[in-house]
Amino acid sequence: MISNLAKKAVKPTPAVAVVLLRELKSKIVSMPGHSDYEVLLVQRGKEPNKGAWSFPGGSLELGETVVEGAIRELKEETGVRLDSVEPFHATDAIIPKPSGESGWVFHYCIVQCMGIVKHTFKAEPVAADDAMDAQWVRCDDIESKSPLVPLIKGTLQKAIKCAAFDIGKQ
Repeated sequence: MISNLAKKAVKPTPAVAVVLLRELKSKIVSMPGHSDYEVLLVQRGKEPNKGAWSFPGGSLELGETVVEGAIRELKEETGVRLDSVEPFHATDAIIPKPSGESGWVFHYCIVQCMGIVKHTFKAEPVAADDAMDAQWVRCDDIESKSPLVPLIKGTLQKAIKCAAFDIGKQ
C-alpha cells in the first residue's frame, strides 16, 4: 500500500540567491586574505532560518528563468535593482524534521547568482517582503552578523574568486 506522502511526491524546490558585491572605495592593496568588496545581506524574516543572515533570494516562479528570478527576489527583498546577474554556483538547503520524526521540512536547490557593482553604486537596501533587515557588510566582516545561514561563507569565497575574473560585473 502506498502512503499519502508517497502519493504526494514531495520534491525539492528550485530557488535562487544573489551574491551582490560592491567594490570598496579605497581598495586594500597587496593585502593577501583581504577582500576589496562588501556584500549585500538580508536577515531572514521567515523560516527556514528565521533571523539568520543570508543572501537575498527565494523560490523561482513557474516560467521564470534563474536570472529573472534572482533579479526579482533582489528587488523584492531589498529594493535594489540590477539589470543582470550571472549564475556561478549551486547549493542545497535541506532541513530535516525535528528529532524523532522522519523526513524533511524543506529542500531547496539554490542557484547562486552574482553581480558586481562599482563603489559609486549608491542603492541603499530597504528590507521588504520576507526580509527583517538588509545591509551592506564588508566581506571581511561577515562573521559579525550572527547567525549566518549554512554555506554562506564558502559561497561568498567562491563569489570573490569569480570576481577576480570579472564574472558578474555590471
